[in-house]
Amino acid sequence: MKLKRSFFKTFLVLVSVFSFNFLFGEIYEVDKSGHDLTVSLHMDKTSFAEFGEIPLKIRVVNTMQWPISFTVYENPSDDSTIYTTFQPIVYDMNGKERPTLVPYRLENKTVEDVIRFRQDKRVIELMPGDMFAYTVDLKKLYRLNSGERYRVRSYFLPDIPNRVLLYSVNELSFSVYHGSELAPKPVPKIEREILPSETVKLFLIAEKENQWQRMIKYVNLHEFINSYPEFVRMYSTASPNEKPEIIQRFVRFLSRPRLDYLVNFRVTNEIIMPDNQYAYVYVNAERFGNRRNQFFRYRYGLERVNGVWEINSLEATEIEGIR
Repeated sequence: MKLKRSFFKTFLVLVSVFSFNFLFGEIYEVDKSGHDLTVSLHMDKTSFAEFGEIPLKIRVVNTMQWPISFTVYENPSDDSTIYTTFQPIVYDMNGKERPTLVPYRLENKTVEDVIRFRQDKRVIELMPGDMFAYTVDLKKLYRLNSGERYRVRSYFLPDIPNRVLLYSVNELSFSVYHGSELAPKPVPKIEREILPSETVKLFLIAEKENQWQRMIKYVNLHEFINSYPEFVRMYSTASPNEKPEIIQRFVRFLSRPRLDYLVNFRVTNEIIMPDNQYAYVYVNAERFGNRRNQFFRYRYGLERVNGVWEINSLEATEIEGIR
């Protein structure tokens, strides 16, 4: 009868938590109460590149009303320690465990053999409701092939010397794809250059808002002055020493308060020449009038200088009936 009970107990443990004897060397006592620590698994995504990491997050939560402690064995320079306190198990979809890469398992050693003389350990104390998170790269633990899907659960050994074992309350599935299939798509190139039509819009918005200094910066004054008959002859016949003063007078002219202030405008067309150095922008504009507002069609000429479009000419035609 004693032999029968022993066999039944061993069979129950093997069925409940797979083959602990194979993994740990000796049968561990499984804590089935579920009232102390809860272990759960999390992944940020379900598909991973073949040549990238496959991070698994193992979270332990204290569900009791008092503090609980456990020991974590870890040494960043020793791959064996990443498979002591936390032991994920990866299976294929048929339930067969994948080939392990854990050094001590390949040497047919047990976890007790790994920690027997180790001093690199730390005690974790969780207060009620606290959580401890541990992340491990499954690529360091198992040989995983691209184009296949896997399942993962994890064992948690909070007290290895006393052979206490918990296992995760959930199981996750994930896929491994060839690296090129999950390669990040190139970010589309964003054209950040301001277009000729955008330059004209900024110029007219600045005029409409009486922001004269901002308006002038979109203009090539030495070229633009030739669009104004009252300045063109004066500027063309002036000596090099006189021209700066005439430009200053021209700026004051452009910046003057106008009775026929700009009421509204709309860009109707933009033509960029094949050499991408010159462009024309057409605008319908409405200006204030004493009896009735006036409507104009403007054609702005622009030149591309050091990657920036500058307004260098203006032709204005008064029109009727355009709103």
